[in-house]
Amino acid sequence: MIYAGLMVDQANEGAWAPIEIEDRNVATRSRSDITLTFQLSAKPDEDWARLFQSSPFNKSGSMDYVMSPVTPRLQDSSILFDVPDSALENAIAVVESAVASTNARYQSEAIPRQKAAKDHAAKEAQAEADRIADLNRRLGKG
Repeated sequence: MIYAGLMVDQANEGAWAPIEIEDRNVATRSRSDITLTFQLSAKPDEDWARLFQSSPFNKSGSMDYVMSPVTPRLQDSSILFDVPDSALENAIAVVESAVASTNARYQSEAIPRQKAAKDHAAKEAQAEADRIADLNRRLGKG
């Protein structure tokens, strides 16, 4: 089962699977503009989404396209990118590069942070359980 950017199964709970582009589609917006849709392998979690949105989207091509503030955007388990027809190939490369770099950053930044938070929460829960056990022992219940 894939949930929130993590591949979860009984045998290997919490093993992360990189987000991949599974399909690409194009829809026209006007005579010279298109919307590219990239279907992802899973709906990214908040950490992955934040890292993706902060990616450097290195566009090349016409000045209008390069200077445009429009960048790829996440929508559920898809990435949408509005571009001129002439920027199709570069837009694909921009999104593929951003997904790859986001996966690398997620693995090196988000996963260790998430693991540390999980370990900290487990230690706090164990400390509270130990405290309750000690209080019960002192009450004569154990």
